[in-house]
Amino acid sequence: MLEQELAHTRDKLQATIEELETSNEELQATNEELQSVNEELYAVNAENQERIDLLNRANVDLDSLSRASRVPTVFLDGDLRLTRFTSEATRLFGFREADLGRSLTEFSSVLAYPELVDDLRAATHGVDERVREVASRDGRWFQVRVLSCSPVGNVSTRVVATFLDVTSLRAVRLLQAVIDSLPERVAVLDARGVIGMVNAAWRQFGADNGAAVPSADVGRSYLEVCERCGGDPDAARALDGLRSVLNGNADAFSLRYPWHPPTEERWYLMHVRPLRQADGGVVVSHVDVTRWADAGLSAPAEG
Repeated sequence: MLEQELAHTRDKLQATIEELETSNEELQATNEELQSVNEELYAVNAENQERIDLLNRANVDLDSLSRASRVPTVFLDGDLRLTRFTSEATRLFGFREADLGRSLTEFSSVLAYPELVDDLRAATHGVDERVREVASRDGRWFQVRVLSCSPVGNVSTRVVATFLDVTSLRAVRLLQAVIDSLPERVAVLDARGVIGMVNAAWRQFGADNGAAVPSADVGRSYLEVCERCGGDPDAARALDGLRSVLNGNADAFSLRYPWHPPTEERWYLMHVRPLRQADGGVVVSHVDVTRWADAGLSAPAEG
């Protein structure tokens, strides 16, 4: 009887041992699965951390670019709420840091731009870009560029608006329009004698006589242009006079010279006058005085 109980106990113990071994194997498998899950989580966390680092670097780069460009810029979400703005934009809209999240429709600006909100809303509905030039109350001009940012995933369309001060550029364009309206050939030279601006008549003369005269385009030294005329005594005199005015040794210079195309005789009067600015430079003009010669009149005095 005792032997039977002992045998029964031994069988139960063996079954228990086998169950424990099975449990251990299952536990080992579970541990291996957990280890695999942990490794996957570690990989996902590493990827997420890399993306966070990339996003942080992108934000730093964006902030650095905004500060370096010094262009008023406004970033908005699909409901025209402020998500970011540059410090320069505060001068146009009076933003404060606490205004992030507020709608741009709640702010007034110094710009005469009643269409601003309409242009921003158009961008949220897929209009890629709108560009306008608008004035401010203090007399400045801004080129406003409204851009639609393509959505990513379920994020709604974002909008970026930049406000570039083009007051000086408009002044240059106006000056260009003024000198283009003159029949005389006009060029503006810097203190080194390099051509910085020419008018339409200057460009047309170069196009009509390209094979007969040295190139005198923007970016070239007009001193070198005169030097390339070789032994022409009028070119030598023009070079000396131009240098005198550039160096401040003369207040002005004028020269009457011939330019005779194959079919006619033509006379021109070259004027050089200094630019009244700290950076120096001169204005050079060439006036057609053939009509004075044909009429037997005297051209303005040279000097």
